[in-house]
Amino acid sequence: MVGPYLNRSDLINCVTLNKQWYLTFTPHLWKHVQIRCHQEPRHAYKSPITQDKRANWFRRLKRSIKAGGLEKNGRYVQTFSCGYFEAVKLLATQGMSCTGIRKLKLGSYPDPDSPPVNSRSFASLRPLNLSPLQSVFRRSAGLKKLKLAGRMLDEENGGIEWVLGFIPMSIESLDLRMWDPIKGTREYPRDLQSKKELSGDGTGCDDSEEWAAPVETQFPHLKYLSFYEYAIDANKKTMRHILSNSTNLEVILVQDSYQPIRLGLLSRLLSRHCPRVQHLYVENWTDCIDAELAELLNASKAGWRTLELPTTWSSSNEDEFGPLSTAALVKNAPTLENVRLDSFQKLSLVAAKEIWRSAPNLQLLDARIDEHGQC
Repeated sequence: MVGPYLNRSDLINCVTLNKQWYLTFTPHLWKHVQIRCHQEPRHAYKSPITQDKRANWFRRLKRSIKAGGLEKNGRYVQTFSCGYFEAVKLLATQGMSCTGIRKLKLGSYPDPDSPPVNSRSFASLRPLNLSPLQSVFRRSAGLKKLKLAGRMLDEENGGIEWVLGFIPMSIESLDLRMWDPIKGTREYPRDLQSKKELSGDGTGCDDSEEWAAPVETQFPHLKYLSFYEYAIDANKKTMRHILSNSTNLEVILVQDSYQPIRLGLLSRLLSRHCPRVQHLYVENWTDCIDAELAELLNASKAGWRTLELPTTWSSSNEDEFGPLSTAALVKNAPTLENVRLDSFQKLSLVAAKEIWRSAPNLQLLDARIDEHGQC
C-alpha cells in the first residue's frame, strides 16, 4: 500500500486521475459486448474455444450485468452479441439504458447454469417466452443489423408474428439462422418428377393461402436478408411476413443443410413484394422442375446481378437445364455480373455463348458447359 506514504494533495490527484481514466475508457470497454458461441473460421488457427470457456465468460458477464454494469453503462453499447437466451432476459430487464444498439446478435442456447438437456429432445422443449425480445426491440429504434438464431425462431412459440412486428423499421440487415425443428426427418418425395407427389400447381410448394401486401412497409430500409441453415418450408409465416414487408430488399440468401429447398413460395414472394432484389444465393434447392427454376429466375423485376445456385443434392433425371430455365437465364444476361450454377446439370454451349454476348458486365460464369447441347 502506498497510501500512507502520500500526502493529501497526491491522494486527491490519484483519485482525480482514476476518475478521468474511468470516464475515458468506460465508453470503449462497453462499446462492444460480445460472447461468441461458435468458433469463427478466421480464428480457427488459434486454440479452440471450449464450451466451458464460453460458459465462464457468460457467467462473468451475467455477474457484471446483475451488479449494475449494464444499467450504468448501457448508453455506450453499440454491439451486443450473445448466443445464450438468458442474455435476452438480462438485456430486457437490466438494459433500460441500452438505446443506442446498432448491431444485435441473439441466440437460444440454454443458460449454462441450468440443468443439462438431452440434445435429442432439445427441439421438443416447451416454447420460449419471447416477451423479453419484444422489450429489447422497443428500445432499439436505431438498430441496423439483427441476427437471431435457434429456438426463438420456432413458429410454435406464442406470438412469433407479434414479435416480428416489433423489429425496428431502421433495420438494414436481417439474418435468421440455425432453425430446422425436425432436421430433415420430414417426409420428402425423392421422385419429384411425379406430379402426384407435388402440390396442385406443380411447383412443390403449397401457396394456396393468399398473402396480401401490408398497407405500410415495416422494413423500408432492409437491404440484406439471410435464412441460413433454416427450414423455410416449416417457417412459412416468418418468411411471408418479412418478404412482404421488404420492398427495398436487394440481397437474399437461403440455405438449408437438411432439406432441399422448394423454390415456388420464394419466387412468388420476391416477384410480388421485392421489385429491387438483384442478388440471389440459394443452396441445396430442388433441381428437377424446369418451370420452378424458371419462375425464380424471372422473379427479379430489376434484373439479377448475382445468381448463385449451388446444390449438394440432385434427384433430376435430366442432365441439362431445361428450356424454360435456360431461356430465363439468357433473359437476365444484360444485368448479370456473377453466375454460379448447379454442378449436377449442364448449360448448353449455345446458351453460354448467348449469355457472354449479351452480358456486358459479366465477370464470372461458373457452370458445366455442354458443348453438344442445344439452347
